[in-house]
Amino acid sequence: MSEDTVGLCARMLREWQFRRELVNSYSRSLLLLALDGDGARQREARRELNEKLDAALLALRHASDQLEACERDRVLARSAR
Repeated sequence: MSEDTVGLCARMLREWQFRRELVNSYSRSLLLLALDGDGARQREARRELNEKLDAALLALRHASDQLEACERDRVLARSAR
């Protein structure tokens, strides 16, 4: 496996970790908002956070797919040696 590929996989792993932390952060925020009450302001904040969480989950799935493909390529390259 070339140095470029190793670097690419490392960047993908960092991207995946960032996306996972973002999803966790939005999820925790939504839980805290749920405990805060049910006023119009809280509902709007939950709606906005839900939209951000949906986008973050989609980005996490994409990053997961890319990381999985990189790992698959790494395994194939190793077995080809």
